[in-house]
This record gives sequence, C-alpha cells and structure tokens, in this order.
Amino acid sequence: VLNMAVIPAEAAAQLQTFQETLDELCEDIEKMLQMLSPSSAEPLPPLKRAQALLALANAIHALNMLLMRAHGKDPEQMTQIHKEQERLAAYKKKVAKAVSGDELSRARKTVELNVDAANRFISAAIPD
Repeated sequence: VLNMAVIPAEAAAQLQTFQETLDELCEDIEKMLQMLSPSSAEPLPPLKRAQALLALANAIHALNMLLMRAHGKDPEQMTQIHKEQERLAAYKKKVAKAVSGDELSRARKTVELNVDAANRFISAAIPD
C-alpha cells in the first residue's frame, strides 16, 4: 500500500491516470475475449479470429513484461519469456502465411476467362 502523502502530487496524478488506463484496458480485453468466444452471437471468420487472438496474446505478453519490470525483474533473463516470444513469433509467421494465402486465393478468383471473347479473338487471328 502506497502512502500518498510521501508521493509528489505529479507522480500521484500519473499513477491515477495509469490506473484508469489499466482499468479501461482490462475492460477492452474482456470485451475482446467475449467477442472471440466461439459462442459469440457473431463469430469472426477463422482468419480474422486468429489475427485477433495473436494481437491479444502480444498485448498480454507486453503487459506481462511491464509487470515484471515493475517488480524489478529483468524479463530478458527469464526463459519463460523467451519461450513465449518464440511461440508468438512462430504463430505470427503462421498467421502471416495464412493471410498471404487467403489474399492469393482471392486474387485468383477475380481472374476469369471470357470464353466467347477468347473464341472471337482466336477466330480473328486465324486467316481463312
């Protein structure tokens, strides 16, 4: 428990702002988790869901690192942090690969051959 009489007013105001921001972040994370739930009223498509879950995991990982630093621990010295970073990097690559595959498949769908036009072109190119 902090003794607010010892803390300068400016620092106390910054701590209050930090606490309010942290509370808002917790509310946003709860909303996101509810939205990502498979039982959600409007479930996201699998690729969007994977991107959102990866973003959420990265945000929570960053918050965990901040918490460790606030407790005076060096996150770079902890093997769990390195394992989590490697895991997130691997999933980031998987999601990026899925996104590029999805974009490629959508690009392929837009190219269609107009058979009638192709036949007219071929007929015009072949001399009688």
